[in-house]
Amino acid sequence: MRTGTRNSGFTLMEVLLAVTILAMIFGIVFGTFFYTITNAEEQQERAVIYHKANFLLNDITQNTASAYVPFGGRLGSETSAETGETVETEETEQSIFMGTPSENEDTPVDSLELFTTNSRFSARMLAGEIAHVTYGPAEQDVEDLPYAVDENNPYALQCTVAPLLTETEDGGGVFQWTMNVHSLRFEYFDGTEWLPEWVYEDETALPAAVKVTLEIADSNGELFPFSTIARIPVNSVLEEPETAFEELEDEEQEEQEEDILEDQEEEEINPPADEGAEGDQGSSTLETQE
Repeated sequence: MRTGTRNSGFTLMEVLLAVTILAMIFGIVFGTFFYTITNAEEQQERAVIYHKANFLLNDITQNTASAYVPFGGRLGSETSAETGETVETEETEQSIFMGTPSENEDTPVDSLELFTTNSRFSARMLAGEIAHVTYGPAEQDVEDLPYAVDENNPYALQCTVAPLLTETEDGGGVFQWTMNVHSLRFEYFDGTEWLPEWVYEDETALPAAVKVTLEIADSNGELFPFSTIARIPVNSVLEEPETAFEELEDEEQEEQEEDILEDQEEEEINPPADEGAEGDQGSSTLETQE
């Protein structure tokens, strides 16, 4: 009796089916892997953007909230000892508080300069140091700046801090930092409305608040807007102690004079009872003598 032999192996359909299943499994695994890596990079980039925005807005907010009017608001002037009048002296490049919109519409980065008592600038600075801080577009070209050029954030914001008291060995003390941004806008609140510009020398006071609007773009060109409002608690010149005491003394003296006048008027209208009694006694004595 003849028995047939059967060769062991896979058919073509079985091989194709197995390869298809393996390809699907590898596709799912590698797709998930690459998606995870891409998502992690995007999250890391967003974290960097939020960190930059947090640093910039905190720096501007703290400096603005500590805005200060130095020299009694007479920067670039002095008081004459003979006449007591304020006389303009040499012009200074520093302004007590000046916020100006961008002169170039193609560069959406406004400028702001102010004096502040914020002491978080540097460990070398004294506590309660007064410094002049300037925010604005970098004066030099972006290509010359010491950091990577960002096509999606093509504008370089530069901050310059110039302390008034602290000096280094070279006689300076000024330090700067620079950051790429897509746009930076300032608005100033006068108590009723928001204004695009503010100059202390014209307003003779600081604004009640400053609104900061910032935009930073990611590598794909997507914009991330940020905004905050910095309130300025003291927006006028603080009076000197001597002047304040003199005003209090004048007010007290005026009050005392008013009290004395009121007492005199009351005495004229209503004479003291003793005088009336003495008059009665005098008339009765005369009657008795008669």
